Amino acid sequence: MKSSALVGVIAASLLLSACGSEGDIEQAFVAKYGKDLCMEVASGFPLSVMYENDISEAADAKWVQALVQEGVLVAGEVSQTGAPPSVLNSANFDLSEQGRTFVRDNMLCYGKTEVDRVINYREYGEGDRRLLDAQVALRHVVTAPWANNPDLRGRVKTGREVIQRTMRWSENGWQLH
Repeated sequence: MKSSALVGVIAASLLLSACGSEGDIEQAFVAKYGKDLCMEVASGFPLSVMYENDISEAADAKWVQALVQEGVLVAGEVSQTGAPPSVLNSANFDLSEQGRTFVRDNMLCYGKTEVDRVINYREYGEGDRRLLDAQVALRHVVTAPWANNPDLRGRVKTGREVIQRTMRWSENGWQLH
């Protein structure tokens, strides 16, 4: 009786080792999604905000002023072009010393995306055509205090996100495609 139970356990282990494991799935998702959270601010610094009468009219004013308020950007000079009544103002903003610590590749980085857990997965197909549908929960962790400013909502990714992707089996294991 004990030997048949042992054979059953061994057979089940072999079957499971051929299937996708949560660890392999999680590893593939970490490789693709476990990255810094960053927001594109400008193609370079200092950045300019154009407006006619008041800077609050500018499309970018709300988030730029929030970054000034949080000490990430500092206001520079304002220049004018044109003649009345068609005067166009250009306000310049540069990174503060604090702001420079958050810059990577001209983007302000404020946290990390982590794989929280594998919710479920389903493997199908045979041989070289094995596929796996996986649903995974991601957690966007904000670490920079300035990123919690309410005027940055919509530009800063926070909270949790559930994603579903199909993976393909290769000789290197499960791969996202």
